[in-house]
Amino acid sequence: MSRYRKIEVRTWSDEKFRELSPVPPSGQGLWFFLLTGPHTTAVPGLFRSGRAAMAEELGWDQEAFDKAFQEVFDKGMAKADFKALLVWLPNAIRHNKPESPNVVKSWRAEIDLLPECALKKEAIESISLYLSRLGDSFLNAFVNIGLDKESECCEDKNRPSPKPSPKPSPKPSTKAMPNQEQEQEQEQEQKRNTQRGSRLPANWSPSELEIQFCKTERPDLDPAKTAERFSDYWIAQPGAKGVKLDWTATWRNWVRNETRSASQPAKKNQFAGIV
Repeated sequence: MSRYRKIEVRTWSDEKFRELSPVPPSGQGLWFFLLTGPHTTAVPGLFRSGRAAMAEELGWDQEAFDKAFQEVFDKGMAKADFKALLVWLPNAIRHNKPESPNVVKSWRAEIDLLPECALKKEAIESISLYLSRLGDSFLNAFVNIGLDKESECCEDKNRPSPKPSPKPSPKPSTKAMPNQEQEQEQEQEQKRNTQRGSRLPANWSPSELEIQFCKTERPDLDPAKTAERFSDYWIAQPGAKGVKLDWTATWRNWVRNETRSASQPAKKNQFAGIV
């Protein structure tokens, strides 16, 4: 028997469904709404919405919504930057695994429309980490979603058309490419390299800020041993799987996802810290 069931997003706007007695304010009710509501997008667990909009959709007052969200947040099931109007369900992608790299490519339009903020960057890094476990094709589809082609296309559109030469050149030019064109090609290559990211240096070690993050976020971990596992894992990764745009953000996600020590409880975040 299948462990999963599909729920239509349109359920929440169905006339008969809305005539039923409403969902009472609760953590469970909010959780199902966050997973299946009309705000959801093709990107699992990452969407744009605000507190007031979701409270109104559910028919709850603001205080009841905040109390229910506090429950979900305390369990680590959801994060939000309500100033930027962005909500993220960290584990949603684990239960909504993309069927193919082409599905991942289709996320590009949705991601472009989401508001820029620290939470979006954190979510993208976490999604990248998960996709890397599915294989290089999934990771490449997410990290390099047509970036090179798009930038080259834009550059071609902005480049003025060369004027036709009044006279054909009688002899092929023996001169090398002008310096200006060489510089332009070098700049374009640097842009591509920046977009593709980089590999973790062989002599990498965490900075003081990164060590402090580990101690604060996960006091149950040994920063030195965690850094050793992090370094060994990523240096050993072949191809695009070992390439990241931001190694500091990758370190933070690694620390959050490390296996929790059985001898020490995990530190609980406070809802008050959400923007």
